[in-house]
Amino acid sequence: MAIHPDGVDRDIDTVVVGTEVFGSDGGKVGVVGEVGSDYLLVERGILSTRKIRVPTADVDRVDSGGVVHLRVPKSRVTAGEA
Repeated sequence: MAIHPDGVDRDIDTVVVGTEVFGSDGGKVGVVGEVGSDYLLVERGILSTRKIRVPTADVDRVDSGGVVHLRVPKSRVTAGEA
């Protein structure tokens, strides 16, 4: 596991483009479109893709299947969508 600046183990380094992302409420937020050093760019939608920048501090864990689970609910992540 990788230790990140806030001191939490998250295995962010294992996240790849196309990985599913879920909120703490179990709602699907989208899929990872880009992995940055301190964020994930999550894409939502099929025909009209919207992008949401999610700080790695909001990642709770990456499960053994590679799925990203956030520490915040889907509604909070998608509230700032354009």
